[in-house]
Amino acid sequence: MSFDHWNTLDTSFMRQKQRRNSSMNKRPTGDHLNLRAQKKIQDILRDNREASTSVLFSDLCIKVNRKNASQNRLVLLSPQNLYNLHPVSFKVLRKISLESISLVSLSTLTDNFFVIHCNSEYDYLLSCGKKTELIALLRRSYKLLTGVELEVRFADSFEMKLKTGQVKTVLFEPYETAEGPGVLTQIFSADR
Repeated sequence: MSFDHWNTLDTSFMRQKQRRNSSMNKRPTGDHLNLRAQKKIQDILRDNREASTSVLFSDLCIKVNRKNASQNRLVLLSPQNLYNLHPVSFKVLRKISLESISLVSLSTLTDNFFVIHCNSEYDYLLSCGKKTELIALLRRSYKLLTGVELEVRFADSFEMKLKTGQVKTVLFEPYETAEGPGVLTQIFSADR
């Protein structure tokens, strides 16, 4: 699978989301961190029966854990899996099969957060400045793998399930600052 033709990358699903002016003209490059050139990454992909050329997307993102703590992570998308990697050691902290993803949730506001919902696993809350590109590539890979469109849902409040089985609500609210509009993101137990 080749992603050389970026003009065919479908981002029309993002029409329901407010966008910052700075994000409108970003040129997608896929493997932003050039991870396909790293020996450790080649070994990881080979161990998972994927070609080293299979890095469709890579970038430094922020994962929000079950205690609402932010953790820097490398996110790598291949045609079959989404990898959560330690940013220094490249250790695989989590591998999500694309087939196990049920939907992606985003707010309608100008934040960078999104949740990847998984059928038989816990969900994955991320913040990524290149979320449009990542989700567009994820949708394309999902469709090529499963033959079905990956659902993307927009709401300013949604639930996510944690590894513990607990459910949390992610809530987004707009606010004004001296620098311009902002987004307040809150995460709390659904039973509050």
